[in-house]
Amino acid sequence: MKLPPEFPSTTVLDRNGQAVPLATLWADQTRVLVFLRHYG
Repeated sequence: MKLPPEFPSTTVLDRNGQAVPLATLWADQTRVLVFLRHYG
């Protein structure tokens, strides 16, 4: 799967609720990224 170039700069919330660029979450080590979708 090819990711769009803007993907790493996408802003997400960390576990403390702070907005951070997605790429900073894997800057220091490898991570597994899982997207869950709630249907309800």
